[in-house]
Amino acid sequence: MIEPQRIYAWWIEELSKTLTPRRKATRAWKTLLTSTSGGLEIQRMEGSASVPVGFLPAGADADESAALAAKVSKSAETQSKDVLLRLSTTDVVERLIQIPKAAGDVIDPVVRNQLERILPWPEDEMRFGYRVVGPNAKAPAQLDVCIVATSRKILDSIIATSRSLGLEPARVEFAPASQPDMPIELMSMEADPSKRTADILQAALVALFIGCVAIGGFGLYTVFDRQSQRNDLVDRIAMVSARVEANRRLNVRNAELRQQHKHLIGQKSDNPAVMMLIERLSQALPDSTYLTELELHGREARLLGKSDNPTALISVLEDTDEFEDVKFSAPTVHDENQSTETFSIVAKVNGGATLEQHR
Repeated sequence: MIEPQRIYAWWIEELSKTLTPRRKATRAWKTLLTSTSGGLEIQRMEGSASVPVGFLPAGADADESAALAAKVSKSAETQSKDVLLRLSTTDVVERLIQIPKAAGDVIDPVVRNQLERILPWPEDEMRFGYRVVGPNAKAPAQLDVCIVATSRKILDSIIATSRSLGLEPARVEFAPASQPDMPIELMSMEADPSKRTADILQAALVALFIGCVAIGGFGLYTVFDRQSQRNDLVDRIAMVSARVEANRRLNVRNAELRQQHKHLIGQKSDNPAVMMLIERLSQALPDSTYLTELELHGREARLLGKSDNPTALISVLEDTDEFEDVKFSAPTVHDENQSTETFSIVAKVNGGATLEQHR
């Protein structure tokens, strides 16, 4: 099963290649370093001809390396410094694998997934390259893919030797025997614009992710803040509603109290004032008459007393503004051994406003 990180790396690489402007085809080499089983062979391209510069045997001493370095330096004074390092079959491991033709668009992650199974080194300890040879002769649904790899230790040793001669390889390749005119690149020391694009893409993706997280966090904060404001508003509305209801009840109670007050004022206005009524009676009744009882029941008054002329009292009381409909409530009774009679009179009493006018 292909690991997700490999799919991601392949996707970034392919997207970077798509977004990066295509650079010109690989420049032709001016200096060719060929690694052989016997040592390192150096050639120069002069015009259309390849000219041998020198050969550094395997295990050469410092003097031999210095002499060849001087020769290379002299030869390169007016020449381009494009250096190609070509490995030999003794430096690499070559394998031919088959992958489904349907996987032709995702060859890189498929190849990477099989490296440790078919090669003797871990992926981080080797350099590799591959080329699609074509459909398999026996299984057209499969593609033949040629994989070439070398260990970092072998490659670093060869590059160190070339550097001791003053030559810095720009590319490392290997030409398979099946396709000698179609070399496979194992490594390029040239700056790859697509790598920079990949770095920019990954930085942009990280920034986008951080931005999404920030926007999401701000959105959540806004939602929670709006919810908090809504809850606060609901609480305030509830508080105001409670106050409105309390005010309404107070208004109703005030209206009831005003009504009661009005009723009491009316009663006070309608009912006679007892003290003023007694004062008026004392002014109206003759000196020979006196009261023993005065009863008020709303607008009705009952007067009990003694008088030498009770009958005259009816007219006296009728002539006042305070009494009307004056009459005896019981027959008068003559007092023995006295010249007076006991009387009981009932009358309707006018309101307190009338009494107030006579104060």
